[in-house]
This record gives sequence, C-alpha cells and structure tokens, in this order.
Amino acid sequence: MKIETQLRDGLVLNWALPKEILPALPPTLSYQVHADDGHDRVFASAFLFHHERVHWPALPGLRFSWPQMNLRLCVLDEEGVPSALIRRIFLPAWAYPGARLFAGPPVAVAHLDFPRPSNRLEAGEWRWRATRGVQLEVSAKPASPEVGVGPRLGSWERTVQYVHDRPRGYCLFPGGLRRTDVNHPPVASWPVRAEIHQADLFAACFGLAPTALPPLHSAWICPEIRLSFELALTPRLAVPQRVPHPAASRAALCGRHAAFPPRPAA
Repeated sequence: MKIETQLRDGLVLNWALPKEILPALPPTLSYQVHADDGHDRVFASAFLFHHERVHWPALPGLRFSWPQMNLRLCVLDEEGVPSALIRRIFLPAWAYPGARLFAGPPVAVAHLDFPRPSNRLEAGEWRWRATRGVQLEVSAKPASPEVGVGPRLGSWERTVQYVHDRPRGYCLFPGGLRRTDVNHPPVASWPVRAEIHQADLFAACFGLAPTALPPLHSAWICPEIRLSFELALTPRLAVPQRVPHPAASRAALCGRHAAFPPRPAA
C-alpha cells in the first residue's frame, strides 16, 4: 500500500549511545556502530514534527494531519541496508487507532505541544514538549552547525544525510518485523543549538535512566520533507526472549523508570 505525506517543522535530536546499554535486536537486524572514546556507539534519534496531508493516492481528497514524535535507532538489516528501527511513535489519541493498524505496538498516545518555526523565524527560540506520564522537553534556537558528544561522521551535510537516508524502517510486531520502504528527496536542514530540559520520556523508551544519556550529538530543524512509502510485511521471524517487545508490558515498552497511564483500546 502506497502512502504519500509531508513532514513539516521537524526537530531532529541525535544521541550517540554506547551499544552495551541498548536492548538486544531481532536476529535480522544489527546496530550500525561507530568506535568512539572506547565504546561502540549507536545513533538514536528523536524526531518531533507535524505530520501533514497523509493520504492514499487513490483517495486524494481524504487527508489527515497531526503532531507526531518518532524515536528510532540506526541499524543495518540482513542485506546491509542502512535502516531505522522505530522504537516508539507518539501521537494524539484521535490518530491512535489508524496509526496502530499500520505501525503496530510501537504506537502510543501522548500530549504533544510543538511549535511552527517556519511560521515564526523571528522568534529566535522555540520549545517542544511531549508528555506521557513523563516528558521530553527541549528548546532550540538557530546556530552554526556543531557536533557535540560522539563520533564525527564527516561534514554537517554528511551527518544530516547519515540520519535521514535510511530507505527502510522496521517496527517490531509479536510475530516478527514489519518493514516500510521510504522514498524522499534530499532533506534541507537548519542547524540549531538545542537544550534538553527533560529527557525522561526519551530515556524510558530505550529502557534507560535519564542519567545514562550523554549530551546531545547534534540537532537541526527540517522545514519540510515530502515522503512516499510502501507498507510491506517481512517474513515472520521468531524473536528471542531477550529482545524487549513493545507490546509486552509498560516496563518493557518504555522502561521501568516511567509510569505511563493506560493507553486507549485500538
């Protein structure tokens, strides 16, 4: 099934996490690692954006829009293709049933309060909040390109490309993985200096304590990304018991450090 959409005013936050603190992966995926400061590090990202004009080409008049936050890890699939493992997808309650149908267990309800930087460039600083019992809160303002704690991936443009150019996304289901094939043109980015005020929600979704998070590696705003993607089921795979499954429990979903309210029925 082909779906077309555009993502607007998206804030991208990247952390380079030590591989040893991350959960085990399904057998067909492996972490894409980079040696740095005595650790194999893996990039984890939070993408906070407005998901707009979601539609099926066969029904162009039926379109939906909502704020959304995706949390993901940079991985390689069994063919060695740079991919993203979607750990969690947060969106408003009204959008939950439809999103859950396609993206499955990673989908959860949260209160999302996101700004529109492209509408208020003169504001100079913006603030994002995502809340589900615990919170991710961050402010950002325009800045020169800069890289914080973690591996260097080359130029700024190369860093942006590394995070975004992942043609396959995977979500973990009880019977295996569901793959999404993604197509989008080159991504424009505005470098920002981001300040994390609370990171409990991000950390909890990876089963970590907030104190385990290093400082940010990099951050930027994508004013617009036009996407088309195909939803396809991968062959069902037996998932080892050591792999934390998003649907197993609230503790496995987002970590024992977070107390989440019940989600609505799908």
